[in-house]
Amino acid sequence: VAAGGGGSNDRQNGGYGGGLTGGIGTSGSTSNGGPGTQTSGGIGSNSGSFGVGGGSGVSDGGSGGGGYYGGGKANGAATAGAGGSSFISGHLGCDAIAETSTSSSIIQTNQPNHYSGLVFTNTTIIDGAGYNWTNARGLYVGQPQPNGTTAAGHTGNGFARITYMG
Repeated sequence: VAAGGGGSNDRQNGGYGGGLTGGIGTSGSTSNGGPGTQTSGGIGSNSGSFGVGGGSGVSDGGSGGGGYYGGGKANGAATAGAGGSSFISGHLGCDAIAETSTSSSIIQTNQPNHYSGLVFTNTTIIDGAGYNWTNARGLYVGQPQPNGTTAAGHTGNGFARITYMG
């Protein structure tokens, strides 16, 4: 699950799409939405939840980004929504849900492997700010760009790079 970045408002940048945790917007306000994590949606005027960023509501703040758990919607003018979190089955630090989870009762397993048994190896999660994640935010490595370079963030449409290893 790839994380989405939070919405911006009044020239404030939304929080970046996250690794294990999403990013917080740039306004520096305590009214910014909270980031999605591995076990909960971000708090906000409309909180994020499993698979959904916080949005709508009466405040004019930026909406939260989607992801494994979505970021929270900001509360008020000149505030920004937070980013969601990412998940890869088998990635150190990720927290899979149990097979018995339902949409109204998500149960975390405290282990990275999805109940389907599908597990990826040699994984990399790089957040929207360009930092590598294992079980915590690591070093800056840059986020891959469509032209093959790296940078902090990406503007425009999303993209995926799939490398055949066969």
